[in-house]
Amino acid sequence: MTDSLTTSTSMASLDDWDRLVAAHGRATRYQPARLLLDDLTTDFTDLSEAFARPHPASVTRRLTRTIAQMAGLISLTLLKLGARHAARSWGRTARLAADEAGDPALSSWVRAQDAYTIFYTFDVRQAALVAQQAQAAAGRTVCVGAVLAAALEARAHAILGHPTDADTAITRAETILSALTPDDTTDSAFGYNEAQLRFHHGNALTHLHDSRRAGEAQRRAGALPHRRLPRPGPGAPRPGRLPATRRRDRRGRQPRRTGTAGPARAAT
Repeated sequence: MTDSLTTSTSMASLDDWDRLVAAHGRATRYQPARLLLDDLTTDFTDLSEAFARPHPASVTRRLTRTIAQMAGLISLTLLKLGARHAARSWGRTARLAADEAGDPALSSWVRAQDAYTIFYTFDVRQAALVAQQAQAAAGRTVCVGAVLAAALEARAHAILGHPTDADTAITRAETILSALTPDDTTDSAFGYNEAQLRFHHGNALTHLHDSRRAGEAQRRAGALPHRRLPRPGPGAPRPGRLPATRRRDRRGRQPRRTGTAGPARAAT
């Protein structure tokens, strides 16, 4: 009876974590990055404490998946703030956890996010390579990570002056996008839609100096429901250090300060 109650409670807690991660994913589209980072790091501390307790294997696997998602969101948010070194560190945590969870779609997504971080450090060749790895990680799974990575690969090839490779990557992205479920195209960090693809396609064509097709892609993007895409900005926190806050969190508690310990350490 006790084991059954414990399992039931654990599953309910896992569902709560899933809802929280989904909410954070949506919040990336409207919440200021610094405020979101406060929420994410506070919740990641709670998640790490939950993970440290004994659990059945099935619960541990789901918590590991949640760690990967949360670490990926922290990486994305740090990239918006311009903290590229810290973003890559959290990206490594996300990648390790996703692989441990054995989720191809999530492994693809965290690698796609990592490719974007590398792209914004201006290592375009490496970004293209990691984007290809993100697509390979998906295997036969149709997922957001694969289309996100294919679109980035196209932009990287365009910057490198490889029009054929860029067109091939865009065609691949279009094929994957057409097979996504409605849940995969939601307005969230975990979603990707046609407006985003047209924006990225137009960006690639601009780099290829194809102004006519770039204009067409941008017009198509403008005619579709559009969201603001994440871009790195100034005023980043020091690499490897996350800002703390004294405000109370959504549960009315005083958030704990996040120190300089690395993200991979926090996840273990």
